[in-house]
Amino acid sequence: MARPLQVLLISGSIRTASTNTAVLTTLQQVVPEGVHAVMYLGLARLPHFNPDDDRDPLPPEVAALRAQIGTADAVVFSTPE
Repeated sequence: MARPLQVLLISGSIRTASTNTAVLTTLQQVVPEGVHAVMYLGLARLPHFNPDDDRDPLPPEVAALRAQIGTADAVVFSTPE
């Protein structure tokens, strides 16, 4: 049996009632058999982006997100307008 397709879902909004997150939650509920969709929930913990800081050691939340992206077969972003 083949491993499920791994899809990482990332909402660009951290608002509690975010429609972007709602879209991804719905997607997570309707994926076909053989697809495992996981919501990334750490956006609010990421530091502000600064290319000067993109070096080891990375902040733990950045390293964790990069690892999740690295193991995903696909990434779906839903972002505010």
